[in-house]
Amino acid sequence: MHFKSLCNKAIPNNSINIDLPNGTPPPTNEKPPEPVTLKIDAQGKLFWNGQAVANKQALETLFAGVAQQADQDTIKVQPDKMTEYKDVAMVMAAAQRLNVKKIGVSANQ
Repeated sequence: MHFKSLCNKAIPNNSINIDLPNGTPPPTNEKPPEPVTLKIDAQGKLFWNGQAVANKQALETLFAGVAQQADQDTIKVQPDKMTEYKDVAMVMAAAQRLNVKKIGVSANQ
């Protein structure tokens, strides 16, 4: 068979017709939730959105509440520049152990 005869043969059409929506999606009035701010001061004291956290067990209760949410709140850990590493590590380890998915550490300006 010659190349010319191959080019003249009909090519099967395996396309699928899909009806796609037209226009723009409806606007949502919902704002994304504000992230939870977890500050750690130089002495290792914790503050959840400005409220003092009494102890490690209280922090774990807060983390457990976040972990139960289908769409977890974002937690921003903000250690003071004089905070000891062990205090930040304790917070991150507790979050990981309790299955908190959206957490990050941000540096103070």
